[in-house]
Amino acid sequence: MADSIRETLIGAFAGSVEVTAMQPTIAVKNALQEYRPVDLSPKALYRGYGINVGTMAPITAAYFGAISGYRELFTSVMGRIPKGKESVACSMAGGASAALIAGPAELLVIQQQRAGN
Repeated sequence: MADSIRETLIGAFAGSVEVTAMQPTIAVKNALQEYRPVDLSPKALYRGYGINVGTMAPITAAYFGAISGYRELFTSVMGRIPKGKESVACSMAGGASAALIAGPAELLVIQQQRAGN
């Protein structure tokens, strides 16, 4: 259980770092996809940053934590740590779990960028 909590916190931090690094490229991509002019000012590039961090940190936290939780569950049921395909299955289950919050969260980010707030 402690590993899952540690992995969840690492996931939240990783999500925050990822958003900080990728936010400008996401803003440009969204503008191009919607045929809007591309504004390269920091204010425009980081528009929606707060909501993006607020959504991505929980998504990656859920992903990392779920993977760790599925691995712990596998270990407790099977009596050994998952290897190979079993580890991939734990990762896929973690991704599927995180996807339940990722879709609505991404919609919030796009809506805020469109509104220009």
